[in-house]
Amino acid sequence: MMIEYKRSAGKSGSGFSASYRVVCGGTLKRDKGTITSPGFPSIYLQDKECIWKIQVPAGFSIALTFDTFDLETDKDCSYDYIEIFDGIPFSSPMLQKLCGTDLPNPIWSTSNTMSLHFVNLGAIERKGFVAKFEKVIHADIDFCATSNHGCEHICENVPGNYICRCRDGYKLLPDKSSCQLTRCGGTLKMEEGKITSPGFPEKYASGLNCTWIVEVPAGYSVALTFTDFEVTANIVDLT
Repeated sequence: MMIEYKRSAGKSGSGFSASYRVVCGGTLKRDKGTITSPGFPSIYLQDKECIWKIQVPAGFSIALTFDTFDLETDKDCSYDYIEIFDGIPFSSPMLQKLCGTDLPNPIWSTSNTMSLHFVNLGAIERKGFVAKFEKVIHADIDFCATSNHGCEHICENVPGNYICRCRDGYKLLPDKSSCQLTRCGGTLKMEEGKITSPGFPEKYASGLNCTWIVEVPAGYSVALTFTDFEVTANIVDLT
């Protein structure tokens, strides 16, 4: 902003006094654009809160991608963070809450509106972020159709994004993409049921030692039928 003051000769007055401050956020009604943290590429200002509301023409969705992302790292994202809402802020579902330095995956809205809520409460100075948005054809976007995004087992679509899931018998590790075997075996006290090797129908991991105990009511026997069977013969132990 430039402010120019001119004074005509022969005239005088009491003059003026003005104050200024850095503002951020706003409503963006356009097909595409760029959003940056306050002061980018310099260190962003402390104790700022910004809300951007994005609106594209009806019938389209919004694709949001980050070119730069450098916020304070915190496991709960409690200090410096960005909340992305699938519509009007706070009253619409939250698509993502982001912090840290890892470049986020692209995020899509389910309608023609999206909001970004940037909060800076921390004392650690960071560079900030650069985000780009554009309208895309409104449709049920299948994020896992062309890539599994590094998911070790299963890529699953969720509103505006994707998540990684693990097969039965495995748990998702903190990196949100890798899977680890939890346990196998156990006691089954049911009249009928199903037992599978860990991770079936995918290949089982090596080094497993699983024991299943099947108990049915007294006076009955147990009939066991295999519907699929493919194991390495020299390590099979069925007792």
